[in-house]
Amino acid sequence: MRSKCVLICCALAIAGVAGCARPARSFLPRGSVLVLPPRDVIQDGKPHVKGADSGAALLQDLIAGFESAGWTAMSTDNGKFSYLAIATEHDALAEAKRLNAHYVLQVVLGEFLDAAPMTFRSDFVTLQTARLWNAESSELIWALDTPVVYSGTNLGHYYRFLDKISDFIVRSITQ
Repeated sequence: MRSKCVLICCALAIAGVAGCARPARSFLPRGSVLVLPPRDVIQDGKPHVKGADSGAALLQDLIAGFESAGWTAMSTDNGKFSYLAIATEHDALAEAKRLNAHYVLQVVLGEFLDAAPMTFRSDFVTLQTARLWNAESSELIWALDTPVVYSGTNLGHYYRFLDKISDFIVRSITQ
């Protein structure tokens, strides 16, 4: 019995170290989530022409993912928010309250590479940060602990990683 407890504790410790998102609660009630415009991918710390629509594509994936999980998802048309800037926590919460959302999700994409075929370089997209707040209490209830890099061959478009990022975020929050 004692060895089972030790084994379970070790497995949980390893999972905690390997995990990249941390829920603050074990159960999150379904509700409406405001998904702020994710910041577009960048290259060398600056916006890149090939990344111009990455935030918009991810926004649509996230909204569809939340809705398929039985949540109500929404975006904003408030000019304070864009795909090029990272909103402050105060502005994010104020917008969620204005729209009567239960939660607000902020996602920031980081560095990326859409390598040309036959260059033997890998495509990648970095999920820099992601945070979910309870709009009423202003409590941070889910966050990405460290940046996560999604990478693969240079065959195909880097948007395939946006789908994976969306799936990861939605599953982490809704399950």
